Amino acid sequence: MKMVCDDEMTLWVDGVQTDVDGQGVYDQVSSLNIPSITQVLGIKCVNIRGHYGIMAAVEDTRGDDVLVTDDSWSCSNTADDGWEKEDFVEGENWNAASYYNHPSYNLSTEPWSSMSAKRKKYRLRLCVDTTA
Repeated sequence: MKMVCDDEMTLWVDGVQTDVDGQGVYDQVSSLNIPSITQVLGIKCVNIRGHYGIMAAVEDTRGDDVLVTDDSWSCSNTADDGWEKEDFVEGENWNAASYYNHPSYNLSTEPWSSMSAKRKKYRLRLCVDTTA
């Protein structure tokens, strides 16, 4: 899994908070090998200042994207109890992620350019994908 968050990121894999290199650095891509049996990925991206966004993807052994941040991810600006767990039921404050096309972000510069061209930056705070 590769991910980048502007500004600070926290990651959960199947409900377990997982540290990754660069999670507190807004301009660094973080990588993590996740088990193929992973059911839930949760990412908390906190904006400290300025613009914000997130990109993430899971690749298979051939390097092909099998999961990317897109509008299939559900997002909220509040951290409901247990939001990062498989049995979480979304409330009305959870919505589909939305693409963030801001003119100040140049996706051809690092760290965004190191992500696949198929990926888009999404504007979100807390996101969870349970489509596995």
